Amino acid sequence: MDWNRRMRDDWDRRAREDAESFIYTRDSASDAEDFVRSGEANYKQLVRPYLPILLHGQAAHDCCVVEIGCGIGRMTEWLAADFGRVEALDVSPAMIQAARQRLSQVSNIRFHIGSGSDLAPIADRSADLVFSYIVFQHIPSRAAIEGYVADAARVLKNGGAIKFQLNGDRSPAYLAHPDRKSTRLNSSHLGI
Repeated sequence: MDWNRRMRDDWDRRAREDAESFIYTRDSASDAEDFVRSGEANYKQLVRPYLPILLHGQAAHDCCVVEIGCGIGRMTEWLAADFGRVEALDVSPAMIQAARQRLSQVSNIRFHIGSGSDLAPIADRSADLVFSYIVFQHIPSRAAIEGYVADAARVLKNGGAIKFQLNGDRSPAYLAHPDRKSTRLNSSHLGI
């Protein structure tokens, strides 16, 4: 799929330019530490409170989470603080390389370069949770998103859970927002 290669190339370019800014849009007064704090805040708000439900009462340190679109590990490090194992995927080799460097002292994370449409590096029935936040709106193919969702079912253990953030806003105001234009891929950009 040509769009996979183009998506990979685009995110590699973004990783080399300023990965943090493309992953987490912040005002110019923010510092690099704000990037780390934002990952922690999102994790504490969007994941940690739901773990008893998502993991059916299991302790997170006994569980495996798969993160789709890990980037340079903004939320990955916080997942790793609670989970026994984190399988972190991104379509961009440059993002994965930066994540490995950034989180080199964390031993329970395995980073994978993904295809952009599936969880192929992850073993069948090996995960307790598949998680994705602020990723799918950057994928220019509905089929790729459907591929991720279908493959999540393959990698989940029986009773496993999915927690995905989706953005279905198609309003003109949202589509025209400058921050959205700077960080997303669109079909015309990729020629599809």
